[in-house]
Amino acid sequence: MVTVTVKLPADIAAKIEAEARARHVPKSVLIRDSLQQRYAPLPASRKKHPAPTIFDRTRHLAGSVRLAPRDLSSNKKHLEGLGA
Repeated sequence: MVTVTVKLPADIAAKIEAEARARHVPKSVLIRDSLQQRYAPLPASRKKHPAPTIFDRTRHLAGSVRLAPRDLSSNKKHLEGLGA
């Protein structure tokens, strides 16, 4: 195993200490278990249906601006004066 040193806010450290005492386990076990749960491989159901992308969530907005030129993002004349 690799050793990692982390600075924690006092309130979180106190919660970990209390939980470790209540469970009669070292603090490192609690922290390791929490990290293993957080970074565990995705379940098969989640792999089949990944979280929606930002495009998936905003798809209904695509093309909703009627007053803009159709080639706004591709025609360089619309980009003059923008950026450095």
